[in-house]
Amino acid sequence: MNYVPRRGWFVTRLREEDRIDIVVMRGNLEGLAARLTCTRYRAGDTNFDSLRRIPTQMKADVAAVDPKSFFTHDWDFHEELCIASGNTWLHKSWLMMRHGVSLLVANSQYNYSKTADHVTSHQEIIDVLTTRTPKECEDYLRRRVIESGYASMNQIAPKQLWD
Repeated sequence: MNYVPRRGWFVTRLREEDRIDIVVMRGNLEGLAARLTCTRYRAGDTNFDSLRRIPTQMKADVAAVDPKSFFTHDWDFHEELCIASGNTWLHKSWLMMRHGVSLLVANSQYNYSKTADHVTSHQEIIDVLTTRTPKECEDYLRRRVIESGYASMNQIAPKQLWD
């Protein structure tokens, strides 16, 4: 829903171009967050305690068959990553995208039965952040988010996004 002053609330409809723009923007923001977070982790300026707790919470959500809580924890994970970057404007930019990302996820082909794989992939992100270079972390998460976003639209991300 979008509010237009003096006109009221209107249902938001995402065009195909909007979906692609959201996916690419989110991938780039989270990729940069991964680079900055990895750099801060290597310098001892951050730890991943809050990030490490979230996949455990997601596992409990799967066991309890609680998709609402699962998706909240999924969102929390990505937000914590942006916070750990130490860049407040990156975090603010990511929060501004929340509505668009929420619309995209709500209209995606995401299947709740594959949540165990989703939990594992979040643990993998933490492993990448702790074992790879900042550039590798950025490239990994950028590609992962963009490919996942395109897959949710039953599409393959264009190769020119990786050049």
